[in-house]
Amino acid sequence: MILFRKIVFYIFLLLYLVTCPLLLLYAFGFIVKPGSEYRLIKTGLIYLSTVPAGAQVHLGPSRFTQKTPVMIRDLIPGNYSVRVDLPGHLPWIQTVPVAAEKASVLDYVLLLPSKWKRELLTRDSYAGLRAIPGTEMILLQRTDKLGGLVVYDFGEDKLKRLFARDSEYAAADLQRAYTFPEGNIVILQVQMPAGPRTLAIDLGKPDKAPKDLTLFFNAAPEKLAWDSSARNYLYNYHDSVLDRINLDDGEVKPGILKNLRGMGFSDDSIYAVRNDGLVIRTDENGKDLKFLLDDPVLAQSLFGDAGFFDIEAYHDQTVLFRGEKGELLSNRLPYRQVPGGVSGFEYDKKRKRLLVWQKNKIGILDFSRERVAGGEMFEKGPRLTWIFKDGDNIAQAFWVYEGSHVLFRDGSQVRLLDTETYETPVVHTVTGVKDKTDVYYSEDSGSLYYLDKDSAQLVSLEIFPKKAVINLPFPERREEVVLKEKNSE
Repeated sequence: MILFRKIVFYIFLLLYLVTCPLLLLYAFGFIVKPGSEYRLIKTGLIYLSTVPAGAQVHLGPSRFTQKTPVMIRDLIPGNYSVRVDLPGHLPWIQTVPVAAEKASVLDYVLLLPSKWKRELLTRDSYAGLRAIPGTEMILLQRTDKLGGLVVYDFGEDKLKRLFARDSEYAAADLQRAYTFPEGNIVILQVQMPAGPRTLAIDLGKPDKAPKDLTLFFNAAPEKLAWDSSARNYLYNYHDSVLDRINLDDGEVKPGILKNLRGMGFSDDSIYAVRNDGLVIRTDENGKDLKFLLDDPVLAQSLFGDAGFFDIEAYHDQTVLFRGEKGELLSNRLPYRQVPGGVSGFEYDKKRKRLLVWQKNKIGILDFSRERVAGGEMFEKGPRLTWIFKDGDNIAQAFWVYEGSHVLFRDGSQVRLLDTETYETPVVHTVTGVKDKTDVYYSEDSGSLYYLDKDSAQLVSLEIFPKKAVINLPFPERREEVVLKEKNSE
């Protein structure tokens, strides 16, 4: 009996001496790698979060019982084939790298439906569509007459006529329409029997009579601008001069700034490029002038001798300049970000990234890297990454789902680019649209708005099902995150 007890004691002692170190090593992220390379190694993990949630995850041939969002721990470093399945949705398949003591995080996986959910919004057909970013308004044009203008409010799901059939303006020819981000005011240049007129109409109050601004313009506008932080002011740029019009009382202040070849507005401030290339900032009255670039040699190398520059300034002190030839400059090194051909851009304020598109490709400029005082001798500027290079005629692009995806119109096709990947971004065709008409994506509603390619009726298509979002970001852990690297130029 005593011998048996000794045998049992030594067996348990041996188990303790073997398993206790292994458990401690396991707790610190080590496992034993089997096979010919038998040794202790550090492990990594994969974190997956999907919209919609509750998807089945396969890692190679293995299926996990836990559904998304899921954290797969204790993985030997290497590349893993990951497949995510959810009924009614396309499978999501990627190769994901795992590194020791690091986490490969994919927390913005958007599972695409097998069949897109569309909704017909209007019975009538339309010739054109113009959306106003930052609002829930879409301007629709049935004919080239003012009587053919309507506004669709997708927040209220209402269609409103802008001009009654018996309005004195209904038969006027529409020459040009100006819309402004985050603004309900639309400026219309029209031709009437008595001559040209300039009208202002509030899309939020379509029953209110339009305001005739014709007499407020000292000269025909080359460009009109509006500052969302000073909603009663309209700015008229002409002949290198900037005039200000008060939409409330009709007061006109001509020439608040002169000798200009570029302008933009932010936080009650006017940003401008002067004819000599120097960059200034003033208050809304053109006073309190401050030089943002006062080096004539640098100004000449950046802006040259001619050409107008549209300016966009953001709250994080990032200022962008786009020239007439599509050149894109910024106040961050290396200053000249894209030499030319830029059709448009959209800024992601949360991640401080700029979506840039040209006729045949789409890129991302990362401004998130902060300047470090006393850091590197040669500061590294924003990194330009071309994520798609096979377009035919890219005209518009939008950030989707916290900037993890890019929705873009390429000719008469709308396509979705999935950048939430460690591989080459995947492209999906979403729908066809009426040729040569704009589309609009609203992150607030998660839907795309467009004119149907056959009927020209207004349609919405759900891209990002916001009701299916479970906000479970990657939890704070000791592992570093494995960054997603893509080809760049």
